[in-house]
Amino acid sequence: MNGLRTTEGADQTLTDREREARRIVMIMDDSLFAAEIHDSLSALGFTIVKTITDASEAARLQVESDVALVFVDLELEGPPDVLEIGKAIALEQGREVIFLVDKDSQIERVQRDAPHLGWVKWPFHPIELALEIQLALESKGQDRSNAKVRRV
Repeated sequence: MNGLRTTEGADQTLTDREREARRIVMIMDDSLFAAEIHDSLSALGFTIVKTITDASEAARLQVESDVALVFVDLELEGPPDVLEIGKAIALEQGREVIFLVDKDSQIERVQRDAPHLGWVKWPFHPIELALEIQLALESKGQDRSNAKVRRV
């Protein structure tokens, strides 16, 4: 079934692959920020299956096979470095990673050091979040540094 779906009753119309694409892990320690991201993702029909608040725990994370995306807050303090954690999750576990950033310097760092991974700048509009997720799922490991229009 194609077309617009609401989150209510979504499991009845989604295929197994579509359900997998809607499961997300978050790596962030700011509970207010996490709650807002969670609300935005839930409104878009996504399910947060786990939130990790510690960089060392995130470095040991083995992402479940039915999780398609991992959101990583670049503000999470390490060691280890969370950008490196995100890159390892993408490379070693085959998961798409989207970094949550709030500074232009963080955007530049992601584009320079992890151009195959995505980012969303805080504050964001839910549509920006949805588009970045769609881009992540469709591009699967390709360089995305120039794939979207950046806000000025």
